[in-house]
Amino acid sequence: MKIVLFPQHLAVGGAMRQLGLQGGELRRRGHSVSVVGLHELETEWREWWPESLGPPQSLLARPHPNRARELVALTGAVWRLRRRVRRERVDVLYAYHGNLARFVGWLATRRTGTTVVWGLRGAGRSYTLRRGPSVALPFYACRAVSRAVPLLIANSDAALARRVASGFRCRRVVTIPNGFDTETFRPDADARARVRREWGIGDEPTVGLVGRLQPQHKRHDVFLHAAASVARTRADVRWVVVGDGARAHRAEMERLATELGLADSIVWAGFRGDMPAVYNAFDVLCSASAREGFPNVVGEAMACGVPCVVTDVGASAQIVGDAGIAVPRDDAVELARALATMLDRLPEVRRDAVRALIVDRFSLARCAEATEAALAAAAGSFPPPSSPASFARREVSAPRARSRP
Repeated sequence: MKIVLFPQHLAVGGAMRQLGLQGGELRRRGHSVSVVGLHELETEWREWWPESLGPPQSLLARPHPNRARELVALTGAVWRLRRRVRRERVDVLYAYHGNLARFVGWLATRRTGTTVVWGLRGAGRSYTLRRGPSVALPFYACRAVSRAVPLLIANSDAALARRVASGFRCRRVVTIPNGFDTETFRPDADARARVRREWGIGDEPTVGLVGRLQPQHKRHDVFLHAAASVARTRADVRWVVVGDGARAHRAEMERLATELGLADSIVWAGFRGDMPAVYNAFDVLCSASAREGFPNVVGEAMACGVPCVVTDVGASAQIVGDAGIAVPRDDAVELARALATMLDRLPEVRRDAVRALIVDRFSLARCAEATEAALAAAAGSFPPPSSPASFARREVSAPRARSRP
């Protein structure tokens, strides 16, 4: 098949990392795969982009603040993308994430012979006009045309169920969990020692949180409050925050850490391109997110043998299974209790068993195999499989009643 992967933006994040992995694996399976982004928001993602996929292209630069100009630019992007899929005789345009990319992809492939497939990578949120027209209108546009879309692929059952409940009626919907590169993400004692030296950490137990600093998403504030609670009885624990974001929000979180008494025990590591080494430097990974789809950081850390404490959002609890602890979202007290429990368990944790859960259930090869079959079936290359794949590739039936978002 000739496949174009079409993300809404080229930027640092789990969706882009997963896109690069899946695209590379599909290429290795003999397909022609290229990546075209709608917008390029930043360039740091280039540091870890797989060379085997070739450099992605973007149709537009950053979104224009003037709505009229942005609408003109988007119209031009639709026509450029349409010319490309016709000229190259693309079999499948996989609008990988983002409502705007999904709608632009649908417009660009109308009556071209190219099959459009939508991807759902995040938490499957619904949108209202209160969030502003630039956010809400692409959602409503996608909902309106969803019946004409042959396939929607989500990476978590929770996100898919929420999107179906909000009124999306694609002809077929399926869950295919993310896959992880377990050759890149694996235990590495040398990398662990190197990164811990860099951070000034010796043998102290270390808990890390990885994620862009975004208000109301990764919930760094909840993590910090939980860390402060644990620190009252476990002064030996070191805390590491990996990721960057808006300067004002980072400054706010640093002030909060100081107010909570964590200034001498926390490391603000910023953006890192050497994530396998970073995970190995942790003893526990914490995900305090308020919303997730299928969080890559959890699977990547576990592939390195690191146990995780997560909030029960998206597929987080599904990923950690019995090897981790899941707690309700936005609850710093429960999160602190779970972190303390996991820290106490560390002498008994078998890192090989933690890693085995990811190798056995969420390998990149199995994800690519299921994605290949789904895309081929949507494009009419061969009929869909008679039964779901054993690692949780399954379809969700859309209800007849249409509910408001």
